[in-house]
Amino acid sequence: MGGRQRPVVSPPSSSAAAAVLPCLLTLLLLSLLPLPSLVSSNEEEDALLALKRTFRDPGGTTASWTSGTGPCHGTVDGNSNTTSWPTIFCVNGHVTQFNMPYGVMAGSLVPELSNLKELKIMSLGNNNLSGAIPPELGDMTNLSDLDLNNNNLNGSIPSELCKLPLTVLLLSNNSLSGEIPPCLMEIGKAFTYDGNPGLRRPPSQSSGSSSTPP
Repeated sequence: MGGRQRPVVSPPSSSAAAAVLPCLLTLLLLSLLPLPSLVSSNEEEDALLALKRTFRDPGGTTASWTSGTGPCHGTVDGNSNTTSWPTIFCVNGHVTQFNMPYGVMAGSLVPELSNLKELKIMSLGNNNLSGAIPPELGDMTNLSDLDLNNNNLNGSIPSELCKLPLTVLLLSNNSLSGEIPPCLMEIGKAFTYDGNPGLRRPPSQSSGSSSTPP
């Protein structure tokens, strides 16, 4: 009696295997890649919440800054002022400007701000910030415009700020002291530091404008 014959399964052709292999490799590589946008966005939120924890904000300007909402949530294509986090502007889902209105904020700067890697403008002048300028701000790699005028900041100006592509640096009317890092003098008239009696120009700067300390 003849037994039931098993069906013969042909191995896949070499052409079919060649077509599938690139797809499998692509999927494998994609699974190994990090998610920089998501990680960066979370770090931006954490940085701003760390700053908020130092705030005294009686007007409630930052009341909507809450964990999980995201500083760029509610933007139109990620390119406009946020609807959920006032004072924050975003581009492509990342924080690029932080403009705190005058007289709103009392608190201190925090090292976590260094995680705002896409931030270009930080305007916190005419508030009541106290404490030192964290050297970690030198890691805010895109920061070009920093306004800390008319606060109560003290300590020295960290030389780490020299790593930034600064075109505007406003530090007038604080309580800063020590020698100004020479590289910051290269910013020119867009660097203001009058009203800090304890500051000294570097030795190479023998003179300066009348609006700056000797």
